[in-house]
Amino acid sequence: MVCMIRRTLWIALIGVFSLGITSTEACPKKIVAVMGDDIARHALPILINIYDSIGCSTEFDFLPGRRGILEFNQGRIDGELYRNPIAEQFYSRAFTRSSKPFVTVEQGIFLNPKYNDYTSVPIGYISGIKWHDLFVLNTLANTKRLVRFNQKSKLMDAYEQGRIKGFLSSTLSVKLYNDEVGFKHAPQLSLAIGTVNLYHYLAKEHATIMEKIDQYVSSHKPFTQLNSKVYAKDRIPSTN
Repeated sequence: MVCMIRRTLWIALIGVFSLGITSTEACPKKIVAVMGDDIARHALPILINIYDSIGCSTEFDFLPGRRGILEFNQGRIDGELYRNPIAEQFYSRAFTRSSKPFVTVEQGIFLNPKYNDYTSVPIGYISGIKWHDLFVLNTLANTKRLVRFNQKSKLMDAYEQGRIKGFLSSTLSVKLYNDEVGFKHAPQLSLAIGTVNLYHYLAKEHATIMEKIDQYVSSHKPFTQLNSKVYAKDRIPSTN
């Protein structure tokens, strides 16, 4: 009976520590998120908790979108919080990505509710966010009233001041901004571009760590609450 109890306890302990890091596994030293990304500000603390839970003392920081990819390619960081898979073509360094997305977002063009034609008014976008750059290049190239920004805060200031009438974003990002800051004229989704999954990325040499991340996310579902904030376009409350 004593032997059976000890064996049961040993199995239980294996289950508790199965996600822990062994001496042969190197944790990523530094992971970054895109600066100014409203979703990232909420998702990064979740990721920090995940890494703490599996025994990694990883450093986390924010960088501009383009710089994050550059730093990864040059080996100065080991991964990114998440990326749209279209960014993979810009990685020159071998990578591994999470088996499931951390966040799923609906991308689109959001307009001041006074307007309904995005082709006839100034539209803002953030240079360095890959889907913004590619959508502008491939779809909005003939739209002459595009305004480029390098920071989310400057884009939002321009929208609130009326210098632009709309912008590229996601439903979740707009929802979070409205909850935290509030719009004078809450934007409406004018053109739905598509739904995109955002995956976690690490350098290929950290593939075993990614497996542990996948196990943790599958078991604990830590991003469920964040994903649940996605809303229908007509549910954005006006702050007029």
